[in-house]
Amino acid sequence: MKRLTTVLFLIVQPVGVVGQEFTTLELEGMVKSGFAGCMQTQLNHPYKPGAERAILERYCRCAAQKLVARTTRAEAAALKNNKEMASPAMIANAHHVGLECRAELAR
Repeated sequence: MKRLTTVLFLIVQPVGVVGQEFTTLELEGMVKSGFAGCMQTQLNHPYKPGAERAILERYCRCAAQKLVARTTRAEAAALKNNKEMASPAMIANAHHVGLECRAELAR
């Protein structure tokens, strides 16, 4: 199995009031958006020529689901208000999630 390294970008589109739980529809949209962004990033990554698409899909599904599960409505609103620029804390969380998903794929 090829070693995966990660740069992951998650774009979330918050809807509604800050501080409330996300609806199922919002969560599904966030995961779909995160998965699509991850796949685009991974497929265009110069260090992954020939990486198996199935492995990248598993990785991106894992990362998108974990990031969305850990994103609060306040963080999603801050991301939107900051023109989709992630804070250092969000970037650190994305890096940590990437390491977790890589470890899960290695099992």
